[in-house]
Amino acid sequence: MRRSIGLVLVGLGVLLLVLAPLSRWYAYPQLAVASDETAERVSTGSDVVVLDLGAVISREGEIERSTDVRSVRRIVPDRGAGSDDTAVWETSVTTYDDLGQGATDSENVLSYLEERVAFDRHTGENVAGHGQFYTPTGERADRVEVDHTGYFFKLPFDTQRRAYEFWDSTIQDTRPLEFDGETTLDGLTVYRFVQEVEPTPVTALEVPGYLFGATGAVVADRVYSTTRTLWVEPRTGAVIKGEEEQHSYLEFEGQQGPAIVQGTIAYTPDQVAANVDEYSGTARTLEIVRTTGPLAALALGAVLVVIGAVLARRTYRGRRRAALADGPADAPDDGAVVTATSNSNVPSPARPPEAEPPAWSPPPVATRPPQERTPLQRRPVRPRPEQPVTQPEPVRPEPARSPDGALPRRPVAEQPRPPAAEQTRPAAEPRPAAEPRPAHDQHDDDDDVFDEFDDDGHSAGPVHRY
Repeated sequence: MRRSIGLVLVGLGVLLLVLAPLSRWYAYPQLAVASDETAERVSTGSDVVVLDLGAVISREGEIERSTDVRSVRRIVPDRGAGSDDTAVWETSVTTYDDLGQGATDSENVLSYLEERVAFDRHTGENVAGHGQFYTPTGERADRVEVDHTGYFFKLPFDTQRRAYEFWDSTIQDTRPLEFDGETTLDGLTVYRFVQEVEPTPVTALEVPGYLFGATGAVVADRVYSTTRTLWVEPRTGAVIKGEEEQHSYLEFEGQQGPAIVQGTIAYTPDQVAANVDEYSGTARTLEIVRTTGPLAALALGAVLVVIGAVLARRTYRGRRRAALADGPADAPDDGAVVTATSNSNVPSPARPPEAEPPAWSPPPVATRPPQERTPLQRRPVRPRPEQPVTQPEPVRPEPARSPDGALPRRPVAEQPRPPAAEQTRPAAEPRPAAEPRPAHDQHDDDDDVFDEFDDDGHSAGPVHRY
């Protein structure tokens, strides 16, 4: 039973050792894939300074005003353009002035842009082709074809504590996203990354010259800079929280003009909580399949193999020792080995005993003294009736022969035949008695026991030789 249990444990251990690498290098790549899902991310900012175009044109009121803004990013996958390895997503960002004077949201739009991005589903890194573009105004006439590089929507699965090149839509280029520490959001462990975009001219705008103390209209540069902070779940690479400190302003001939946008915009608390709920389960699954599961399978499999092998080996050695201990009962005690050849009882030379552990020795053979042994019982012989002894008949002399060697004929006397009624059958001659069998000197007659028939042809009993 213990040997069977040991073999079962060995089999389970080997199975776990096989499943460990399969989980790490087969199951994990099948799960670590970005799926096509429509999503929406909402960010808000308070006391954000914006340029009031109405005041610029009318020259009435404050040109720069403080307001609350709301930014909404929508993601719509293009499943027809994607494949098993490449995802193609179209995204748009709309920024609203929550304190604007417009009656509807569309009347309070501060900015709008569209982009089409293609990236690898497994690594999250952007790839070229697939009709990618960027539109700063949302108008088809302003569409610019561009191949995105670096990372855009997410960082790779199993994000490391190092810098990554991250795409910035405003400058249409990448900047390093530096690792800045580890923290938690609603109980979920995340990595914090920071990206610095230096002041960079991005577009040229025609504005009134009075903004710079000039007459008429002037062409000023829009200078953009930002500090972007991302909180990334490392196992999925998903962005749990995002925050941007933007500073965009007009510049003419080295002179800084009014601010276009200046303030901080970040994910709302509700958006952060929704992201935590969405990606925490996926993160745990990936952790089990990639790290926890394989390591546990390797450790448990190795332990089961060792325990099973020990149980099976101990059981085998125990049975072998028991077989040696229960050897032939008639084995000699002096270590001599009797050969198995017929008609030979000569023992062969003694062999040295095998080296055995000191804790075990063959049990002694129990013997009884000769005077206490029971002699072999012999079946009693049934006595045989004595036969009468008879005298031999006397030898008659041979009659004289004639000269030619013939015996003389005996005269036959004529006797009258008796009548038929008086004719009698002559009596049968008595059967001669059997000769007495010689007796064996100083031995019992065993023929009565082992011979199948006696000399007189009669069976002596039910005991036969075969």
